[in-house]
This record gives sequence, structure tokens and C-alpha cells, in this order.
Amino acid sequence: MTVEAEQRLLAEQVGLLHHQAPSGYIGSFVSAAVLVWVLWDEPQERTNLLIWMFMVCATIGLRWFEFEAYRADSRRLQRAAWWGWWFTLGAAISGVTWGYLGWAFFQPTLLFLLPMTLGLAGQVGLSVTSIGIFLPAHVAFNVLTLTPFVLRNYLEEGRLFFGQSIALLVFMIACLFFARRQQTMIREAIRLRLDNQDLFDQVTHENERVVEARRQAETANEAKTRFLAAASHDLRQPLQAMTLFVDAIDDGIRRRKEADAVLVGKLRSSCDSLEMLLDSLLDLSHADAGALKPEVRDFALQPIFDRLRREFTDQAAEKGLLLRVVPSQAWVRSDPALLERMLRNLTANALRYTEQGAVMVCCRKRGGNVHIEVRDSGIGIPDHARREIFHEFYQLDNPERDRRKGLGLGLAIVDALARQLGHRLDLRSTPGRGSVFAVELPSGPPGPAPNVQSPLASVGLEGAWIVVIDDNAPIRDALAKVLESWGCYVAGGENADEAMAVLTASGRPTPVAILADWRLREGRVGSEEALRLREFLGQVVPVLLITGDTDPEATRNAGFPVIHKPIQAFRLRARLDALLTNQDAKNSDP
Repeated sequence: MTVEAEQRLLAEQVGLLHHQAPSGYIGSFVSAAVLVWVLWDEPQERTNLLIWMFMVCATIGLRWFEFEAYRADSRRLQRAAWWGWWFTLGAAISGVTWGYLGWAFFQPTLLFLLPMTLGLAGQVGLSVTSIGIFLPAHVAFNVLTLTPFVLRNYLEEGRLFFGQSIALLVFMIACLFFARRQQTMIREAIRLRLDNQDLFDQVTHENERVVEARRQAETANEAKTRFLAAASHDLRQPLQAMTLFVDAIDDGIRRRKEADAVLVGKLRSSCDSLEMLLDSLLDLSHADAGALKPEVRDFALQPIFDRLRREFTDQAAEKGLLLRVVPSQAWVRSDPALLERMLRNLTANALRYTEQGAVMVCCRKRGGNVHIEVRDSGIGIPDHARREIFHEFYQLDNPERDRRKGLGLGLAIVDALARQLGHRLDLRSTPGRGSVFAVELPSGPPGPAPNVQSPLASVGLEGAWIVVIDDNAPIRDALAKVLESWGCYVAGGENADEAMAVLTASGRPTPVAILADWRLREGRVGSEEALRLREFLGQVVPVLLITGDTDPEATRNAGFPVIHKPIQAFRLRARLDALLTNQDAKNSDP
């Protein structure tokens, strides 16, 4: 049995001992009073009887005080052993009091012997059931009560007294034996009850866990259904528009008309909407799964504020709103890219739900933390919706799923990123008066003023060769068309072998970059195909991997920069410019 289990068992044992104590004290008082009444016929003993009765009452009073102190002790379960030995001390004092009666009042007459034998033996016999559940207490009371009377009988002459002393000794031993058995039975009963209680608690706990798991599963299932319904709707909307625009453009081409620039612009808008939705879903998936690996460092907050002001000033002006981004000298500790994404989502959300007034982005220090706040004078958020607004696709005042009012993913992404970064996200809002979203994060030690880098100039690609490896022919052809529109020559293929064949047929030109899809047919991966091409060319050529894989772990150890599909032409050009500029810088290093 473990120490903890023994402690619980002893606590129950001592508790039961004290629970039965009051009835034992009352029985002791009544027995003493009856003995005094029976022995009162001897006038010379009356004074001593009264003194003994006073001793009995005093002993009962002391033991009752111990009983009340035990009940008042809030830590009695933890101090069970301590209270058990205090009870044993009280039982010993009571045994001495009763033992004194058998020694001091002993007279070799039937008038005295019979009531004293019955009284003392009766007290010890009854103690088997009342205090036998704690053997030390019974032993103390048993031995101290009967031993003096047994000795007085043994010291008297005659077979009657000797026989009585032997009978009382056997009775003492029998009571000790039965008390020991009773303690064993009581302890076993308590142990079984505690085991049953533990089993019941365990079953109850498991049932609660099952109920909670079922509730969470039902909630997750409802959220999944809502998520799929909203995602399906929002995905179908731009796809439907794209299909119709493509049909319209195709009809114009069949009739030998020039492509309608307005239709192409609308097609681009639908593509942008679809890309925004896919990017948001990807960000939310990564944040919820904890797949993001934040790169936490100390940095100045002002460059992020500057970018927010440049990005949203025109959007605010179009709605007649004032966007105020309060300058800040604060330094914070976080992942700058993820924090900027959070603030961008909060600012866009504030502008979307504000029809008049202003939106303000500011920060203030509190102790060792920085509070970045996005304030608006918009519609506000009712109390019942303050948790739901952080769920996927939940939007206030947009039951028709109007995409101009957003997708309902911005705040869900903010909440997931805040949990990923360990930042506290607070919300204060008054319906009809506006809302304040606050991100609390640690402040960082100030460093040197950040360098403001000018945008990279576009790298000239006219006449340059670029290798495109993709096992999807339409995507490979589309990439080739875009690159050729920039003046590039393209060597394309499903794998490195086909690309090598094209380069060989063209006189083995040296490409400036390799664009490779990550997952290819026959279990091939783009990074390995790029390495084969490098070996074929005999030199290091910059590589950019393109993938539609949403799992960041898939390309974490690829060894090359990665860009995710779908990718727009201007973004591809920007990544190529950065890739080739970095390569030129490496080549120019001594």
C-alpha cells in the first residue's frame, strides 16, 4: 500500500473513532454513576466514591475537549496520526481512572466484587466495539483498566480470587484479540470503500471526459460543416465568374475580335479573390496546426506602421475615413512578419466595418509589455458575438456572403497567430460606437535605427534562358508564355532529362535560373531534379521551387527558396529579381 493510500485509510479510521466517541463518553458516565449508586451502601467509602466520580467526569471532560478540537481542525485528515495518538492518550487516562477503582476500592466481599467485576469487564468489553477500531487506544484502556483489579485478586488468598484473576486475564487477552480482528476488518472495509470511491471517481471523470470529448467533437463537426459550406460558397463565386469571363473572351476571339480589356480586368479580379481566399485558408491552416515556426527577434515597430499607413491610406480615403497611424519609437520582441500580418488583418477589418469617422493604429507601453491597438468608430460588436467573431467564416452583418465585406477569416487568423506567438489578444467594444483590438507582446531592447531599403530594380531578363520543370503541361506552358513575354528563352520539361534535351538541342546555353515544381511524377521532387541540372551544367544556377503543397514541413529541408501556388506574374518577377540579385551579390564577393 502506498503512503498516500495509508494516510487516507488512517484518516478514515481516526474519523470513525471520533465519530463513535460521544456515545462512549456517555456510556462511561452512566456506568460510573450506576457503580457509585450500587456501592453507596458503605458509608466509609462514600467520600472516596465521590472523588472517583469527579475524576471520571474530569476525564470525560478532557476527552470531550479533544473531540471538539479534532472536529474544529481543518487539517485533521492530513494530521490523522497525530489525533489518533491524542485519542489514545485520553483512553489511557480513562483506563487509569477505572483501574484506580479496581485497586483502591477492592474488598473481598461479594457486595463489592460482583459490581466491580461486572463494571470493569463491561467497560473493557464495550471498548472492543467502540475504540477497538484503533488498536493502540483499546490496548491502553484495556490493560490500564483491568490490570490493577487482576493483581488485587491475585494477591488475595483463596482459590476464588486466584480463579477470578485468571479468568479476568483470559478476558483481557480475548478482548485484545477481538479488537485486533475488528481493526483488521474495519480497515479492510474502509480500504474497499476507498477503492470503490476511487473507481467511481475515475469512472465519473472518464464519463466527464467522454461527454466533453463528445461535445467538442459535435462543436468541431458543426464548425467543419459551417466551414465547408462557407468555403465552398466563397470558392465557387470567383470560379464561376472566371468561367464566364473566359467564355466571353473565348467568344470574342472566335469572332476575331480583340480581347475586351474590361473582361480581362474582371477575370484578374476574380483570380485575385480566389488567390486571397486560398492564401487565407493556408495561413489559417498553418497557424491552427502550429506548423508555423516563428522567428522571434527584437525589432522596431515603426517600419510596420509605415507599411500599414502606405497600404491602407488610399482605401480609407475611398470610404471617406481618416486613417491615423501614430508614430512610435517602441521596440518589441516577436516575429515581425507574423505580427505585421496580424496588424494588417486587424486594420483591414476595422476599415471594412467602419462607415464614418476614423481608424487609428497606435501603441503604448505598460510595464515590460507593449500594447498595439487598432481602434475604429465602426458598428461595434455585441456581447454574444465576441467569441464567435474569431471563428472561421463568421461575419457580422453579412448573411449574403458578400465578398466585398471580406471572407470572415481575418480575425480567425489573428487569433491563431496570437496563440502561436504567445501574445495576448484583447477586445473592447461598444455596439454602435466602435471597437478596440489590442495585441499585448513583450517589449524589446532598443537597437540601431533600421535601414530603409529602396525597392530592388527589376533585373533585365531579355535574352536570358530559364529552365521550367513541371509535370503539368498547362502550368508549364503558362509559365513559358509569361517568361517569353519578358523576353526570356524557356527550356521546359516534365523532368531534368527533358530540360537537358532542350538545352542540348539549343547549343547548351547557360540558364540564369531554374523554376521547378516540388512534386513531380514517379516520386521525383523538384530539388533533386534541379541538382541534376546543375551537375549537367557544371555550375551553380539559382533555383526557385514552386509548390501547391500546404504542409510547410514538406519543403522545409529542400535547400532552395519556395513560392506557393497560385502565383501572380508580378510576384514571380519580384522573386526572380531577388533571386538573381542575391546571386549577383554572391558572385561579386571576393
